[in-house]
Amino acid sequence: MAIHDFTSQRLYVDVVLSPGAEVPVGGPQAHYLLNVMRMKLGDGVLLFNGRDGEWRASLSRAGKRDCLLVVEAMTRPQVAGPDVAYLFAPLKHARLDNTQFGSVEVSLGKAKTSALFRRPSKVFEDMLASGGTGIRVLSLPGVLPLEGGTPILHDGKIIGAIGVSGVKSTEDGQIAAAGVAGLKAQK
Repeated sequence: MAIHDFTSQRLYVDVVLSPGAEVPVGGPQAHYLLNVMRMKLGDGVLLFNGRDGEWRASLSRAGKRDCLLVVEAMTRPQVAGPDVAYLFAPLKHARLDNTQFGSVEVSLGKAKTSALFRRPSKVFEDMLASGGTGIRVLSLPGVLPLEGGTPILHDGKIIGAIGVSGVKSTEDGQIAAAGVAGLKAQK
């Protein structure tokens, strides 16, 4: 038998979950359950709040714009996440004034370079700038030889990288280094 139920619908709720708790649902969530999923009285749904684990609940009352779920039993406990922060660049689909869309791809390339080779992307920029045999850096797969990528290490292991683009390369590097320093300060 599978450990997790991937067939039931899951719904995030911002209430304390416990056996017998009644969870009022309104707005877009009620619309989703009642009109999109076409749930009927007695139908089950999995609820979670990010604190109390995942719980099976059933639809006990359905109105036009709201419904009531009754929590039945825990299906799995809340698991503590890893002690790692995930940093990302928020992307918007609408154009922002003075935004270079190429900066998104460049920052991803810098982060990938740092993660793949376990060193700041500036190392490759310096190799290329030195000329001579340093030009061979251009033949390395996945390398973007521009400052601004910094690996994130934990206990000597790569757990990610930060890539920054959008200002001068030296400033990109400073911002990436500040991001890594900020992660270390959280410990």
